[in-house]
Amino acid sequence: MIWTGTVTPIYSENYAFTTVNDDGIRVDQQPADHRRRPSPLGPQTFTGNIQLQAGQAYPVWIEYFNSGGSGEVSFSWVSATQPAEIVPDSAMNPVAPAGGTTVSLLMSEDYATWAETSSEPIVMQVRRRGDLDTAVRVELEFGGTAVNGEDYEQLPPYVDIPAGALSANITIQPIIDGVVEGEETIIVTAKDGAYTLGNPSEQTVTLLDFDINTYTLAGEVVYTGTTSGKIYVQAFTDEDQEFEKRSAILTDPGNFAITDIEEGSYNVIAFIDTNDNERLDTGEVWTQYSEGDMVKKVTIPPNATDVVLTLSDDVVKQPDTDGGGSDDDGCSTVGGQQGWLAIALLGLVGLIRRRRSSGI
Repeated sequence: MIWTGTVTPIYSENYAFTTVNDDGIRVDQQPADHRRRPSPLGPQTFTGNIQLQAGQAYPVWIEYFNSGGSGEVSFSWVSATQPAEIVPDSAMNPVAPAGGTTVSLLMSEDYATWAETSSEPIVMQVRRRGDLDTAVRVELEFGGTAVNGEDYEQLPPYVDIPAGALSANITIQPIIDGVVEGEETIIVTAKDGAYTLGNPSEQTVTLLDFDINTYTLAGEVVYTGTTSGKIYVQAFTDEDQEFEKRSAILTDPGNFAITDIEEGSYNVIAFIDTNDNERLDTGEVWTQYSEGDMVKKVTIPPNATDVVLTLSDDVVKQPDTDGGGSDDDGCSTVGGQQGWLAIALLGLVGLIRRRRSSGI
């Protein structure tokens, strides 16, 4: 059953319109907007609110259907001044519906801006008015800067509304492609066909791109000593060796590559993990990327492919006591006999202090 016409309120205020239906109803356009599929649960009640002006005629389209058994439908209103009642005949003016089927393409505002990384799809709805007894194939056109099948899962150039159904959904699932593209648009348009195009017949989505460019840091670890253990190469942007840390692990000296490096300036170190605890400890053989005695950071981008880290048993660089691997200048070095003499002297001073404090 289809009823078309207008509803004219007496008061200028907010109205609540209520439908009670068994099995299904669609109240479209102003003043209410309820769309429900058939339900086996019996009568259902739905309410919508809208601000109306007294004396103005508002177009209403009501489609009611009964999937079997007894049926029921009612259309009521209420406002601050208007008592709750079935909308009276005096306020309703039936108008013969236009012939044929009218198709519209609708979408919630929530989908107007969507992320490429979202696991939830964008949902559009193709609705029709008119005869519900036959299926309708609505022809679609996908445009915008986003590419169908590349930036979102492939969709056919049509959608079918089955017989007896008021609408069908178009679900657009974005694809995480790992390519930095910036914002893109998806424009879906309902094309002319064996139906009349209603308003709106086109929807646009802005697809946000959160991909970032990544690079490679590669080179060689050189070591001719005898200390055994896995060799760790680590790149990090802060002196505490934590922020943006990336690692490569070698079983033997040689070439390494750390991928997925983002933009930034990186300290790069190599160490032999003799304790097998995946971190640099005091006493382990290590070195930091440098030129001569000056620490050198690796700047990304572009790709860095010629970083050489030379480990040596003759010059054992000692990290600070918290495993940070650097002093204020990022290149604290204690080497050879002088380094071990300094450590011995520090131990002797500590022993003297302990004896004095204990009265010995």
